[in-house]
Amino acid sequence: MKVIILMFAMCIGSGLALKDALSGLNYKQEVIYINQSGKRMPAPTAEAAETATACSFVMGGKVTFSA
Repeated sequence: MKVIILMFAMCIGSGLALKDALSGLNYKQEVIYINQSGKRMPAPTAEAAETATACSFVMGGKVTFSA
């Protein structure tokens, strides 16, 4: 019975120690976009801003569909 209680206390103590040790870590995350060939690509926000400026003068016309 004492062995079971001791093992339970060790598990609780090691879990709390691990939680305390990991709480101080703060890594910055970096997202790298690559295409299928392995080349780096720009982030979607940069691509969206570039597309918006490139299409701003194209979208000025009126488009009609007739059947």
